[in-house]
Amino acid sequence: MRTKKLLYYYSLLLAVAGLVFVYCEKKPEKELQDAQSTLNELEELGAPQYAPDEWQSLKSKLDDARVRIERRKYKEAREILTSIISAAPAVKQKVEEKKAEEQQKEQQEVPSPEAATEPAQPSQ
Repeated sequence: MRTKKLLYYYSLLLAVAGLVFVYCEKKPEKELQDAQSTLNELEELGAPQYAPDEWQSLKSKLDDARVRIERRKYKEAREILTSIISAAPAVKQKVEEKKAEEQQKEQQEVPSPEAATEPAQPSQ
């Protein structure tokens, strides 16, 4: 009888230890820092101006990840943070393309200095 009780308690202890081991995930601190750095970089590049929809989407995802971290849903938060980091290169490329387009338009709108200095031909 005593052996059965000991066996029962050892089994219970192992089960609890196993659950604790499986469910004690670490906070995704590195991923959070990386995602925040990525957003800071995109902001400096001008993402809010040149890619506002994508920018807002990434910011919303970061907020969502923070909420999940508070709720200790680390796996879900980690997935969201990873998606932010992997989406960043496409947003960066879009920002650079939009900047290049804008510069090209500005260059086309500004008349060349030679055209501005040529004397007007009198009409006869």
